[in-house]
Amino acid sequence: MPNATEETTDNPYVEVLMFSLLSPSAPRSTFDDICRRSRVNNADLHIGGALLFDGAQFCQLLVGRQILVSVLADRISNDPRHYHWRILAKGEHVRTEKSSIWLSGYAEASDLTSVVQSSVADSFHQFRSILPRADISP
Repeated sequence: MPNATEETTDNPYVEVLMFSLLSPSAPRSTFDDICRRSRVNNADLHIGGALLFDGAQFCQLLVGRQILVSVLADRISNDPRHYHWRILAKGEHVRTEKSSIWLSGYAEASDLTSVVQSSVADSFHQFRSILPRADISP
């Protein structure tokens, strides 16, 4: 059986774009906690992408091997710190040098809303267009 990080026809590179809302019971420090843990965990799993937050909405792009991204997306969907979790788009991803880079930071609410309101076909492009304007943490 292949390693979960190995590329096989059963384990291609994929990208998944997700959206959720911060739970009313979650402390304001939730985003910072998620950012700290995701930097370490995603690096260990060779998962790239970005997590953006506007104070209420999360929008997250995961890029990596299908098996790993699916397991992580499932874990995120069950996290009680947010609700109304949903997948906005998913598809195959052509691996590049930047595929394993992980970014996190703050974005404007209107930018995240535009991603949610965009078509499935345009949502990846819309999300990536926000990154240069976002306040990305080092």
